[in-house]
Amino acid sequence: MIKTFDIRFRRISKICSTSLFAVLCCVSASAVPIAQIDVNALGVSYNGTTHDYVTSIGLGSAFVTHDDSSTDPIAAPALYMQTAGMASSISLDGSTISYTGSGLLKLVANAFNPSPTVLLEGTLVSLSLQLTGGGLYVGTGQFNVSSGSLAADFGASGGVGTFGFSTLGGATSWSTDFGGFVNVVLQAGLPGTPGSVPDGGMTISLLGISILGLGAGYRRIVRR
Repeated sequence: MIKTFDIRFRRISKICSTSLFAVLCCVSASAVPIAQIDVNALGVSYNGTTHDYVTSIGLGSAFVTHDDSSTDPIAAPALYMQTAGMASSISLDGSTISYTGSGLLKLVANAFNPSPTVLLEGTLVSLSLQLTGGGLYVGTGQFNVSSGSLAADFGASGGVGTFGFSTLGGATSWSTDFGGFVNVVLQAGLPGTPGSVPDGGMTISLLGISILGLGAGYRRIVRR
């Protein structure tokens, strides 16, 4: 009798252990690493005298794309990116402005709540923006991650990001003020030489799609 019970107990224990292992595998598989974060239709302003570049809460959306191509939306997102305190320089032909130093980059969810959720926060260490004509521009940059619930996907220290920019706010010169909208793409990969705008690549490819979306959003605002 005791022997029979012992055999049954071992079988049940084995089944339970196997089931628990399967559950743990499923949980681990669901935690798919982040490939990139897209933040769309942010408000942006640029001061042609101080050369400060600032983003704020926009009209659009944000979502996280994982390595398996699945996506998760971010509720009420806001990306605060500021170059105040960074050194700036404009190229001789006036088409490019570059920043180096320590700026701010902070991505939050539930931005309108008294205590928004910090998803990613760090120091903006380089940024370069290039005019492309028609009031549009593209850019790239780097940031070092310091905190946030998504920080682990970018590396606890020294995370880097790429940025894709566009605006319908009349960016025709780095010596004049302008405002508008901007799309930003954040990744944990080096886009190219820090402080420079790469030729081709994903940053500019993404802009070809994002400009169309921004145009639709801009027309909705004008109709109001």
